Amino acid sequence: MAATVHVIVATTVMLLVSSARANNDEIVSCTQNQVLQTSVTKPGAVLKLQCPSSYTISPTCTPKVGNVFSDDSCSNMTTLSDLCPGASGTQASATDNPVVLTFPQLPKNETTFYFKCTQSSNWCKFAVTVSAAPPGGPQVCAVKNTSVALALKGEGGTTQFACGAGLELNPANAKKVYDGNCTEEEDLKDMTLTGSSDSYYMLKADKAPKDQTICYVCGAAGSKGMGAETCAVLISVSAGSGLAALSVFGLALPCVLALLHFT
Repeated sequence: MAATVHVIVATTVMLLVSSARANNDEIVSCTQNQVLQTSVTKPGAVLKLQCPSSYTISPTCTPKVGNVFSDDSCSNMTTLSDLCPGASGTQASATDNPVVLTFPQLPKNETTFYFKCTQSSNWCKFAVTVSAAPPGGPQVCAVKNTSVALALKGEGGTTQFACGAGLELNPANAKKVYDGNCTEEEDLKDMTLTGSSDSYYMLKADKAPKDQTICYVCGAAGSKGMGAETCAVLISVSAGSGLAALSVFGLALPCVLALLHFT
């Protein structure tokens, strides 16, 4: 489940000057009077931000990141974990050490927050955009007392998810699933669950499923329901158009065109 962090560098007038892709082992840095834009697109991402030498980052990140700026003027603050459930950060000291941010679970809605590095009248900024999980995943249900929302549409449709560290998938039987309230166990119909705790689980529609909401619960063995000790994976299932409908349309299209040609 390797995560990717995308990095875009912009000048103070926000002109795009270069782009790059950083992995979890790389440190991204801003330079004097520059806004550096980064994006987190995968759950489990680790982002390392480095101010220039002798610059101090704000809000304070030592020893742990609590607040971040919520606006590009860096005048209003909010709690990092309120924007991104489970997100956290650390910094060994206030200067010349990177801020290390972790994102175990993507938020329900895309969000952007900011850090500012300063030294006297010099400055640079980090703009961090964290993407919402796409309907088909991948997403990780890692934070207790939260839920993640995914979707599966039509025959052949898939969605991917995983439980966070220390959490087990429930029901444990791959042929079972919980109802939309995450409490009643029922048979998994028209769909197949594959995968393991070492990677992502994939739920696939073998044929057009009925419209419904189903649930998996990440927690202790046998956990059910949404509560303080669980993270719920809510999957909105619909028959949709799916691959089968697209195939039928592809087969029927020549016939329709032929009819139109002779009318």
